[in-house]
Amino acid sequence: MTRLSLAGASALALVLLASAPPALAQTPQDAAACEDGAKLGLEARLQVCDRVIATATAASAAQAHVTRAHLLVDAGRPEEAEADAEAAVKLSPDDPQSLTTRGVVRYELKKYDLALADFDAALKRDPKNGAAHYERGLLWHFGKKDLAKARADYDAAIAADPKSWRAYYQRSFLVRQDVPAAGLKDLDMAVSLAPTALYLRRARGALLEEMDRPDDAMADYNAVLRADPQNVLTLSYRAYLKSAQGDASGALKDADRAIAADSSDDTGYQARGYLLDQAGELAAAAQAYEAATKLSPADVDAWVRLSRLHRRLERYDAAAADIDKVLSLEPRNARALFERAMILGARGEAAGSVAAYDAAIAVEPSSWAYFNRGAQRSKLEDHKGALADYIKAAELDPKDPDHLSSQGYEYGMLKQPDQELKLYEAALALKPDHPDALLNRAIVLAERQDWARALPAYELVVKALPDRADVWVALGEVRQALEDQSGALADYDRALKMDPANLRAASDRAELLRTMGRYPEAVAAYSAALRHHPAEVDLLVGRARALKSRGQDDAALADFNAAAKMDPTSAYVFNERGRYHLAQEHSELALADFDTAIAAHPDYDAAYFNRALAYMGEGRYDPAIRDLNSYLKMVPGDAEALSEKGEVYRQMGDHLRALEILDEAIKADPKAALTWWRRSLAKQELGDAADLAQAKRLDPTIK
Repeated sequence: MTRLSLAGASALALVLLASAPPALAQTPQDAAACEDGAKLGLEARLQVCDRVIATATAASAAQAHVTRAHLLVDAGRPEEAEADAEAAVKLSPDDPQSLTTRGVVRYELKKYDLALADFDAALKRDPKNGAAHYERGLLWHFGKKDLAKARADYDAAIAADPKSWRAYYQRSFLVRQDVPAAGLKDLDMAVSLAPTALYLRRARGALLEEMDRPDDAMADYNAVLRADPQNVLTLSYRAYLKSAQGDASGALKDADRAIAADSSDDTGYQARGYLLDQAGELAAAAQAYEAATKLSPADVDAWVRLSRLHRRLERYDAAAADIDKVLSLEPRNARALFERAMILGARGEAAGSVAAYDAAIAVEPSSWAYFNRGAQRSKLEDHKGALADYIKAAELDPKDPDHLSSQGYEYGMLKQPDQELKLYEAALALKPDHPDALLNRAIVLAERQDWARALPAYELVVKALPDRADVWVALGEVRQALEDQSGALADYDRALKMDPANLRAASDRAELLRTMGRYPEAVAAYSAALRHHPAEVDLLVGRARALKSRGQDDAALADFNAAAKMDPTSAYVFNERGRYHLAQEHSELALADFDTAIAAHPDYDAAYFNRALAYMGEGRYDPAIRDLNSYLKMVPGDAEALSEKGEVYRQMGDHLRALEILDEAIKADPKAALTWWRRSLAKQELGDAADLAQAKRLDPTIK
């Protein structure tokens, strides 16, 4: 922030000139015009001061140099002012006024240490010099960023001059951070001391906005605009406030009034850009910011805002050029470095984005920089690095549930589900309706088949995300796992009402109808799904199975054949057609299909199991045993496969070996009636009548 721009001579010059001795100039009028001749215009007034300097005593010349220096500073020409400041100190080396003036000029030139030395020297000569304390306070405040020392100097300036309204004004910005009411008290004092200084009333309005007193803030802005209807900055402030209050039309009118009042001032264009952005008119907003950057090419805020709009419009080259402009002006601008990383991320250049966030974090290690870098690292599958970034983001901002939920996701990717769930719960403790945490927690519970906890978890998800078809499908799948078939159907129906082409909902619904034995409805459901997804072979296979269950074998085979033609490398398709052929007792066709399935997918366990059944049907026991062994390597301890293997040995006449394997099968599934029956047959061959009664108890249809 630069020093205050004052009308005429600066505050310092005016304060000091009040006690200065009368200048001995060419005429008394020249002396007066030099000191307070705002109506003359800058250049004319500077010439008058030149005449005063040429004819006055040393003391009066020093005073004229002081005045000239302040005039040039206020005109934005501190380089020229430096010569006057040096001349004033040379003429009056022990004069606090001259030293303070040179400090002011050096501050404007960003020669902060030299400026500080001047202010210190002035205060050594006059410890209660209010102007020196005030100017040194500005240096501490905006140059050195030492707010404690700035506050001490503002306090001293007020103690030296209780009517120093500028000191009250500046101090208000410091005290309001901790106690807004104290900042308001300082602003009230400044306004009472300088009621015509309209920017004080505007600043008061801004503080009242921060204090959530919008009506009082609006009253201040209106008061300023009654006094000065063309006040560009206040029109812009009021535009922002109107926007916050929902008066979009009135806000835009104020921004346009600001532009009309002074089309060379970028303030109105910036307000217009913001308002159009809020309205979703991104291209028009970008045009407004482009106008602002043309008027104020060194205004980095405008360039950053323009870059953000270009990024959101996917004009990535333009966005990058905007940020390059900012970084050419301020190489360590944290917002620009952050935005550059955002642009690279939006372009899909995750590695470059990570490097750009590294640079942003080196300047300003904000929680969002760590969070965004974590997201890019996650895209690069650097889940440990992503987790570390999310943890750091949470340390910097522990109340943001996004940081915790994202940690949970990374723990999931690192196969640590317990920690994953713990982090989702932590996020939900901060925000009970956090959608990502709710959804991911439900997904984890479903993956664990913890259906009792997954059901209420998904019920919370659909409350938070009622318009997402996919979560209704997931809820239906959980209900189906809990054997709530009617509830599952209702959920699938709801999902399809939202999204008639939802493949997962259509497939789940059709398959559920098939398993419920509602074959005509299942066929109709599969047919409806195929109209949306004609190339989906799983739907064809599902319909084929439903048709077979209805006894429509020719239609079923036609679907199986169509699926096989559509995807000749699908192990699933050939395995299912093989099962169909096996049920039709076409073992050769079945074996050919199972062979094709295994050739396409050597790890497809179901095909080995089904091929073993086909071999058994042909009495080919050795290849049946081989396939069952292959299956059991992939699915160790499977009760059904052990039962079939025991049966093969029984049919081969190896009753002792059959008993050993059937014993294993019963241990794996003690309620399998078929296995008890098979073991009873093996025992009968060995003269033992046991097991048949147990088989009949488990399945009364066994004779």
